[in-house]
Amino acid sequence: MLEAAERGDRLGYSPLAVLPGGVIKLWSGLESVMGSTPKIPAGMSVGTALRVRSLIKVVHPKLRAAIAIADAKYRAEHGYPAPYWTLTAIARQALTKLHGDLAPGLVGAATPH
Repeated sequence: MLEAAERGDRLGYSPLAVLPGGVIKLWSGLESVMGSTPKIPAGMSVGTALRVRSLIKVVHPKLRAAIAIADAKYRAEHGYPAPYWTLTAIARQALTKLHGDLAPGLVGAATPH
């Protein structure tokens, strides 16, 4: 993910989520005043909260699943867990392959430089 960020990818979110996110941010402010744990922490913008949500709900689960499948295949073929450099290559391939499926959670450059 850091390599993707360096080449121009960024976490995104649906523009349709901004209004509900603003309402949740207001509600979170009320929760803070009343002493309960807010959904969006104080000091965090709606945009940041939506990008974090995209990472947690869209990008991470799909990438993790693709990497787990490739790792299981590697283990079956070689009889041992994939070494770090192989897992790194698997993660890069998964990110490149899934790039279109990760929108709007991940937007930007589609190919590694």
